[in-house]
Amino acid sequence: MPKISINIVTYNGIKYIPFCIKSIIDQNYKDFEIVVVDNNSIDGTKEYIKANYPFIKLIENKENMGFSYANNQAIQVNDSEYILITNQDIILENNFLEIIINFADNNKEYASFGGKLKKMRPDGHGQFEKLNIIDSLYLDHTLGYKFINFGEGFDDSEKFNKDIDIFGISGALVMYRRSAIEKIKHGKYEYFDNDFFMYKEDIDLAWRLQNAGYKAIYLHEAIAYHERGFIGGSNNIKDTIKRKNNDKEFLAKLSYRNHLYLLLKNLDTKELILKFPFIFYEECKKIIYYFIFKKEVLRFGIKEFKQNYKKIKNKKYENSSCS
Repeated sequence: MPKISINIVTYNGIKYIPFCIKSIIDQNYKDFEIVVVDNNSIDGTKEYIKANYPFIKLIENKENMGFSYANNQAIQVNDSEYILITNQDIILENNFLEIIINFADNNKEYASFGGKLKKMRPDGHGQFEKLNIIDSLYLDHTLGYKFINFGEGFDDSEKFNKDIDIFGISGALVMYRRSAIEKIKHGKYEYFDNDFFMYKEDIDLAWRLQNAGYKAIYLHEAIAYHERGFIGGSNNIKDTIKRKNNDKEFLAKLSYRNHLYLLLKNLDTKELILKFPFIFYEECKKIIYYFIFKKEVLRFGIKEFKQNYKKIKNKKYENSSCS
């Protein structure tokens, strides 16, 4: 059994996947296997993987099952000691795995591990240009639980060259210790919360691990690149713009709903009381903004939250039993 399972969820990612997989194959550390779950791509992603990488374990979904469910499928494929969640639009530096694994093997109290994720962009010649701009160092939050990708948009500099304990790591590229996520999963196979579908499920998992007493770390020498770009299935510019706008609205709806899920699942009563003024302030800002500019987002989030309140609250009770 390989030490690491590198799990990639693909969805119309043919322009990324050759670069992502090559960067994995070129790693200095070799004790891994690759698992791909394809969420019904229509751009040739599945066919490309089958033709060029027969050693990859490929799961083909008949519809887009979302980030959470697809990653849960991949995690079940083997019993590797570590699981690396990797977006399809990621390129790793050759020593990424080596740095992460060396630390993880010698620090058993840590459950999640991440590195310095920088931005990249298409260079116009079928390749990607690596930028010296931060995409995400780690997940952080304000006192009112507004969550951010720390460092995003800043030029990389010496001030980011320090390994530190953190709240959690972006789901774009994060390694988990299997023994830890086995203890905080919902039910038999729900590591990421399937009710989130996609967006902020990485924050939820990070928060559950923290509530269970596990630690997370940012390792600055482990470097990778992320486009964080829009992925569409059409070459028609009008169709692409329309789909992009629709995707933005869809993500905004999921973002607000899942934010409410996060607070319900992971805030305990003591913390809620202590930080109530800050939380109240942040929530009022969101409600006012959505009420003025995006009423559909507000309606969707509140409706879904009400409908699923009992189900999500029951998952909070599971969290509280972890140790």
